Amino acid sequence: MMPLLLALTPLYLTDALDQDVDRMPLAVLPAIVGLLLGLRLVNGIARDRGTATLGTIGPAIFLAGVVVLSLIDALDEALGPVLGLSHRDLGVVELSSASQIVMIILLPMGFAFSLVNVAANAILNARVPVRMQGRVFALQTLVARVAAIPSLLTGGALTEVLDVRVVLGLTPVLLLCAWIWAHWGSPDLCEAWRRCQAQRSLT
Repeated sequence: MMPLLLALTPLYLTDALDQDVDRMPLAVLPAIVGLLLGLRLVNGIARDRGTATLGTIGPAIFLAGVVVLSLIDALDEALGPVLGLSHRDLGVVELSSASQIVMIILLPMGFAFSLVNVAANAILNARVPVRMQGRVFALQTLVARVAAIPSLLTGGALTEVLDVRVVLGLTPVLLLCAWIWAHWGSPDLCEAWRRCQAQRSLT
């Protein structure tokens, strides 16, 4: 998902936020702050909540942030006047109210991304023997790079016919479909489905 988001970012800046691409470092600065904040606080959260909780909360917050970014026009119209946001000229860059809302959203997204990385590495370290970790990490990186190719090609094709905001909103849906397909028939997913059905029958 991340390679696709990085590829869509310049188009999102120009089409959705009317910002210059060369100002992108300033736009993603809150995400970096959130990432550093997450790395600082993640140990305490992991002790209190557990690694599995990090692996659930982190992706949920991040995907919710992506969906919210795709709705930036509606958010700008609804929240801009409420928050008192307006077009600001900072000298080195001009920020619209939509750009300021995006920067606010990127802070928790950066925090969530740090949770995802820490949880994934912690799980691998706990389950993979030390002598195998180098090969497992290398294989994981290779698989991630190969898996990024179809998403980049699909995302690029979709942006030719759809608005970048629509493509951004579809990304979490496609990722969720890929996750379900990857886990289809697995004992954990079947057990979760049975529990959900049992809970619904009780209510």
